[in-house]
Amino acid sequence: MTTQITLPTRLTSEPIVDVTCEVRFEASKAGVANLLPGLLVGKLGDFEDVEKLVVSDFPEALLVHEAFKYQPHLRLKNGNLFVAVSNNSLAISSKPPYSGWGEFKAYVLKVFEVLRESKLAQKVTRLSLRYADVIPTESSSGLDLLDVDLRLAHVRDYESVQINLSRRIDDIFIITQVGTPAQAGDGRQGLVVDVDTICDAEDDFWGTLDHALNRLHSANKEVFFGLLKHETLEALGPEY
Repeated sequence: MTTQITLPTRLTSEPIVDVTCEVRFEASKAGVANLLPGLLVGKLGDFEDVEKLVVSDFPEALLVHEAFKYQPHLRLKNGNLFVAVSNNSLAISSKPPYSGWGEFKAYVLKVFEVLRESKLAQKVTRLSLRYADVIPTESSSGLDLLDVDLRLAHVRDYESVQINLSRRIDDIFIITQVGTPAQAGDGRQGLVVDVDTICDAEDDFWGTLDHALNRLHSANKEVFFGLLKHETLEALGPEY
């Protein structure tokens, strides 16, 4: 991807409400969701809480279906960081306050290293990085914050909007969702911009993981900041 604008390193009015990095894999044995949490605790230290999720009670015959295959069974909490485990996926999420890409990526690499050492992943198939932002707005739809022109027939002003777009740039698949009204878990209201960047795993996944994470992060930033009008970006307090 080619960046046409100078991207900020951070925003003083941080709109991020959730960041999730997920890896999907083919398991080398059954019951990964039961085995991996203990290894994570042993390698990374005690977690504040381990939450058993509804999917963990589903019958095995149902869990192999695509709709449930990657749904987490357990979620481990470490401050504002969460690690979710299923039989075929491992995901790390950050809730506000977001510590920044450097610290978040470092934790992601630590968690994924536990999976690598366990040999429970016979083959990694996919890596994804998803950011959800809520931008405060005073207009009915909030679309005036973005570099977008939406018109159906002669109507441009709507009380609520849901837009879902997908495209591929090189080997990165990008899903962009824009919606309003939206409310974050901490009570913030406004326009939600959700960008999910996804790539297939390379043959040498573990050897190229750091580079792949940086590529997804760069693509995600380019898409997000490319959506914002100049005035919107300035209101968020960009630092370069």
